[in-house]
Amino acid sequence: MSIFNSCRRARALCADFSVKCEGPQHTAQALLDPIQNGTYPESENVLNARLGSEDLSATVRLLNQSREGLQAELQRVSSSSSSDVDKWISQARQLQQDIERSKRDARDIVQKHEASRALNAKVEEASAKVRFLHSETEYNEAVIRALEAITAAVNDVASVRTLIDQGDLKRAALKIPELEKSLEARISSENGERPWELVLAQLRTLRIQVLEQLSQSFDQCVHLAGSSGQESLTIRHHLYVNDGQQSMDDVLHSLEALGVTDEILSRAAKKVGRLLLEPLLLRNRAGSLEDSEVAYISLKPTTSRDLLNVLKDLKMTIDYIQNGLPDRKGQILVSKCLQHLVSNLISDWLLPSIPTELDDLGTYENSRLGIEQFAAYLSSNGYREASQLTQWITRIPRIWLTKRRTVALDRVRMSLQTYEGRRKTVERVERQKVSKAEDSLNKGGWDEWNSEWQQEKTEGAQPTLKQDDDVSGWDFEDEDEASSKAGDSAKNDTVDETSDAWGWDDDDDHESKDNAKRSTSIKTDENGSSHTPLEREIVLREVYTITEVPDVIIDLIKRQLDDAEQLSKDDFEWLRSAAPSAGLRALPALMLAMFRATALSFYESAVPNGNMHLYNDCLYLSEKYNKVAEALDISSGKDDVLMLQRFAKSAYGREMDLQRTVLGDLLDGAQGFSGCNEYPLSEACDTAVGSTVDHIRALYAEWKTVLSHSALLQSIGSLLDTVIDKVIKDVEDMEDISEAESNRLTGYCNQITKLDALFLPERGADDTHQKEYVPLTAVQRVTLLLVACLTLIMPQSKYLGAINAQIRLQLTTKDENLSLPDSTGPILVPTSFQRYGLSTLVNNLLSTEKTVPLEFLINGTYLRTSIDEFLTANGISAETTLTVEYVRALIPPLFVASFEHDDWVSAVDVLSESSPAGQWQYKKDTRASVPERILSASYDGYLRVWNTSSEVISTSPGLQDGGHSSAIKSAKWISGTQIASSGADRTVRLWKYSEDEGGFSGSLQPQLELYGHKSSVDTLSVHTPTNRILSASSDHSVGLWSTRKSDAPEAPSALLPSATSRRSKRRKLNRTVQVSQRGPLSLLKQHTAPVSEAIFDEKDSTVGYSVSWDHTLRTWDLVTTALVDTRTTSHSLLSVVHLPDLNLLAAGTTVRHITLIDPRQSAATVSAMTLRGHTNAVVSLARDPDSAYGLVSGSHDGICRIWDVRSTRTDKDGVVGDSIYSIPRQSAEGQAKKVAGEGVKVFGVCWDKSLGIVSVGEDKRVQINRGRGILSG
Repeated sequence: MSIFNSCRRARALCADFSVKCEGPQHTAQALLDPIQNGTYPESENVLNARLGSEDLSATVRLLNQSREGLQAELQRVSSSSSSDVDKWISQARQLQQDIERSKRDARDIVQKHEASRALNAKVEEASAKVRFLHSETEYNEAVIRALEAITAAVNDVASVRTLIDQGDLKRAALKIPELEKSLEARISSENGERPWELVLAQLRTLRIQVLEQLSQSFDQCVHLAGSSGQESLTIRHHLYVNDGQQSMDDVLHSLEALGVTDEILSRAAKKVGRLLLEPLLLRNRAGSLEDSEVAYISLKPTTSRDLLNVLKDLKMTIDYIQNGLPDRKGQILVSKCLQHLVSNLISDWLLPSIPTELDDLGTYENSRLGIEQFAAYLSSNGYREASQLTQWITRIPRIWLTKRRTVALDRVRMSLQTYEGRRKTVERVERQKVSKAEDSLNKGGWDEWNSEWQQEKTEGAQPTLKQDDDVSGWDFEDEDEASSKAGDSAKNDTVDETSDAWGWDDDDDHESKDNAKRSTSIKTDENGSSHTPLEREIVLREVYTITEVPDVIIDLIKRQLDDAEQLSKDDFEWLRSAAPSAGLRALPALMLAMFRATALSFYESAVPNGNMHLYNDCLYLSEKYNKVAEALDISSGKDDVLMLQRFAKSAYGREMDLQRTVLGDLLDGAQGFSGCNEYPLSEACDTAVGSTVDHIRALYAEWKTVLSHSALLQSIGSLLDTVIDKVIKDVEDMEDISEAESNRLTGYCNQITKLDALFLPERGADDTHQKEYVPLTAVQRVTLLLVACLTLIMPQSKYLGAINAQIRLQLTTKDENLSLPDSTGPILVPTSFQRYGLSTLVNNLLSTEKTVPLEFLINGTYLRTSIDEFLTANGISAETTLTVEYVRALIPPLFVASFEHDDWVSAVDVLSESSPAGQWQYKKDTRASVPERILSASYDGYLRVWNTSSEVISTSPGLQDGGHSSAIKSAKWISGTQIASSGADRTVRLWKYSEDEGGFSGSLQPQLELYGHKSSVDTLSVHTPTNRILSASSDHSVGLWSTRKSDAPEAPSALLPSATSRRSKRRKLNRTVQVSQRGPLSLLKQHTAPVSEAIFDEKDSTVGYSVSWDHTLRTWDLVTTALVDTRTTSHSLLSVVHLPDLNLLAAGTTVRHITLIDPRQSAATVSAMTLRGHTNAVVSLARDPDSAYGLVSGSHDGICRIWDVRSTRTDKDGVVGDSIYSIPRQSAEGQAKKVAGEGVKVFGVCWDKSLGIVSVGEDKRVQINRGRGILSG
């Protein structure tokens, strides 16, 4: 450090020197300072000075001096620190030696390590050899052990074979299960399975051999032999096999050791049942116990045998079998036989043995006691089948009553089928009070008065002519006569305006007016004082013709009532539970219902003028039955009589409607009398009027032998009124009438006037042939109408109206029975033709015996106007050939029956051979018949299954037994044995349904509970072939479910009742049954409001549709559960049905109409058509099973309406359809019309091909309306 300090001092001195000295030295110092000290001169003069040679020389010298000074300083410093440097050098050398030594040690270590690797490899190789030797030794030992074990097993199997060869089957049978268990354990625990499997296969071969020999031995112990008519059963306790004795005990113990006792006994039971017990139930076989060396049962032919003998033979046979086999094996065998024997015994002997006649009930008492003793015998021996027999015994009273009812109804039906055509004339007698003043005024004698009275009486008895069809009976009631209330709007509740044109609902309003004019009044004398005239009694008589059927039915009814009276007196204790007397007293109503249900088809096919004969027979039957009912005080007698009278009126009205239609069609041939003076129209008019007059005369001749004279005049007069009204209307519609046409029309009127001759009064018994009678046409208003017609015609213009234009029509039909020949080409017809003229034309071309009313479709739309008006409205040229399809005229549905519940009925479904569930059931078993059943769901939380006789076959259990805990909203048949239901308890439930053999009762057993929805499940749709269900819920979701428990996932635990009860701290109900619980396959949650209904596509079950209060119809892919399409409407949607042939969906709305929606994505508009007519929300829809164009709707307005989408019109809202028919609630009949359907709201509707239209609602009833072929096509 001193050296450096010295240098710094030297530099400082130099600097001071250079600064002080001016000149070259100063300049040299200024140059040296930056080098030594890093400082620069501050003087501007120095910095700007020029360097000369002297300055450079001075600088060099100064640099040399500075260098020399520094070297000297360095030498001094170095000499003073030389000892420290030596130490550093020696330490560095020592460190280098240590490093070299460490390197040598490291090289030695590496060399030693490399040498140890070879040794380790040798050690590892030796170890591997040792391990290999050990494993080989163990494997050899294992092989030896396995071979020893296999050898032992083979020896065991060989020992079994030896036992079999020696005939020691018992020991072989005992040893085989032990060896099987051992071998199966070996196979499951060891790797070498194949040798053990081979040994086990050999053992099982021996097992089969032993089993065959034991089975043969058992068959010899329980030996069945003989041919038909000589069957026998022998039970031996010892056998001699291969020179040795074998006991039955050994055989049974051996079979038990092999675990096949039950199988052998089941096979033996089938054989015993087929070869012994079933023949024992035949009426020509008898059993006996033969006592020989070995006792045996034998069957022998016999000629007579009763139930007690059969029961005795069965008891003997059962005793023989159960006592013949040891260790209760006999009881097991008998129990297996009884499983089918009891059912066959009931069907073959017990049911037929129940007598229907009272005279046989006394003798049946012994048979009944014998049945009870046989059931007690079975019960004492512990047979479970005894309960089935005991239950049947308790039902004997009910079965007797049912059998009696069946026989009675069958006799009614047979009385119609066996009718031989005999008829007779009967007299109706009535007494009536008339005043002597009226008597004195009758100058014409009693004949005219009597004829007038007959007319009055008949008019009062004639029915209001209403809609009717081929479905009659089943306790339906027609509407009361409406003619007394002219213009009453209720008259059209059942039939819409489309039926008016065919003459349905045409009542003779004039009749009631005439009757009122002829009513008796208080007389007033010439002084103005009034008095009541004196009265006298007269007897009024008239005769008419009936068949023998009413007398037969009355005799049958009297027999039932006589038997009921006898039962109320005699003591039949065992029948009391069925109230037999009351049951028999109820039979007349059912018998009359059967008559009404079957009479229509019988009278139409087997009796000439069937409807009129049916009318007479019903009136006669009601009169006779009324007397019987009053004499015996039958409570329902008045209602039954009223039913018969209404049924008579419906028959009369049906015939009158038909004849009105025929007359209308005949007159339509005149084509409105336009051009009636020009050929060929004049010929058509002549033919039309002549045919009409001839038809009325023919009807008069036919009905004269059937109806009473007053009824004959009334009916012919009513038809004549129809003709005259039609003529007047056609003449009024003529644009212009020439003089020639007026004269011709007058001639037509004269032809009709000649029918006055038909209205002559009836001749009395004392009348002379010379007496002249005056026609009673004034009574029928014919003359007055003819005069009015002539007055209208004569003043008309003398100019001829223009001839109608014409068009070519190509007539087609899908009805094979009404098809025209293939050679029929286009036909030229006037464009003024309406459907009447077209109907007449087609009937003439078909040459039908009876005129068939027809409807006509052009471009899929019903013709409701003239052809000309249709062409104009649709812009069609009259020069084109128009294709017209004709179908049968529509037939209205009639009320058939109603079933009453305890609470509102929310839903209904039908099981029949034509229903989807019934067809699926038939596919599964083509031999099984599908009964007609109605399933109803009620707000009381119960399902009910009904038959068509209004009897409840089955009711679902309550909550504790697996039923719903709240109102049921929907129910569907899945198949004939399975039902689905849903309700406000948020569940979907599946039920197993079964019936007894007679179909008298059934049971609903809970099968599966489905949880997933969080709110009420309002509707269900099922697709049986895929085992799928769609549900619509108020929780805004659509549920997709499986009807098979194995396919359904676990139920959400949070929605199960157990979780709900824990959260709500409610007491958990103790159920008596345990039902499996499952969840949904998927929940579709795209809707934003409650879902009203979800359905499957009719053609593709992988597609579903749903409608909701959110105004949308959504289409779903049910395979991927993806939303395919959404159609938004302007109203909330409440119901939906698929019309597959039209590619449309019909949706009911809250605004009282039905919207037809095209769900295809290619559809240009959402709404294709609107159906209007309801006055409240449309909540249920069903498709017509017979027509691609029909559907029925149920609404909260209390009306079901039938629609045909071909019946449309166009207005400002687009294409609009009107209903064809409306069906009111029968419970509201005779009551004031409900506001918005209050009290009679319809909640559900179903349309079945077999049963008809079934609807349910707020009136707590299931209502059935039926019509054959309501819609065509």
